[in-house]
Amino acid sequence: MFRNNSSVLSLLVVLLACLGVLGSPSYRTFNKRSQVAARNPDADTWSNAERLARGLSPRKPGTLFNPTRVGEVTRSIQVRKASNGNIVGHVRSNLDSGRYTVTSGSGNRLSVKFTPASGPFQIEINDSQNYRYLGFAGSSTSSLTSTNIPSGSAPTNNGNSLGGASESYVWSYNSGSGELTAQWVNPSGSPISVNFFYDDDTGLHASANTNYKGYTRVRLYSVA
Repeated sequence: MFRNNSSVLSLLVVLLACLGVLGSPSYRTFNKRSQVAARNPDADTWSNAERLARGLSPRKPGTLFNPTRVGEVTRSIQVRKASNGNIVGHVRSNLDSGRYTVTSGSGNRLSVKFTPASGPFQIEINDSQNYRYLGFAGSSTSSLTSTNIPSGSAPTNNGNSLGGASESYVWSYNSGSGELTAQWVNPSGSPISVNFFYDDDTGLHASANTNYKGYTRVRLYSVA
């Protein structure tokens, strides 16, 4: 079980068999306009009573708004100290013993893509040859029950760059600040918000603790 006083989760990539659900495209059908409407370009502005009097069908009900779907974005992940907001660096593209660490350079930043949402969602790694998603793996265990990890699921042994049980539907996004936050779902099904920590030798971690001895607490931000 994920314990507040000791457990640490490594930030890493997670391979999922479920690649996501693609939305079906919507199609509009085009019909010939009636001769009355064709002779009167302003027919669409008439009231229903006037349209009926002239042999036209009623106008289609209007909508109050036309929602716009937020599109997928490609970003890097900036790491800042939680104490003062100073930039530590960016998540590095190369793994170190299965874990991600931080780079101060600009040429080896991890490139990711996701569709912004308040959560939970997955972050996909661009050009990943082995594991597709950024997530957590830790000491909590659960039996292998499925080849995919839906949103809200407990950790599953489905394969990742470090080993052990893992989760990837963990991320939330603040559109105002650009901050990425996360939560871990215990085997019991209860979610726990986690904090991020960094160590030069062991990389990025997440824990339910607000403090973790020897590690610098950090925050993660999506940046262009």
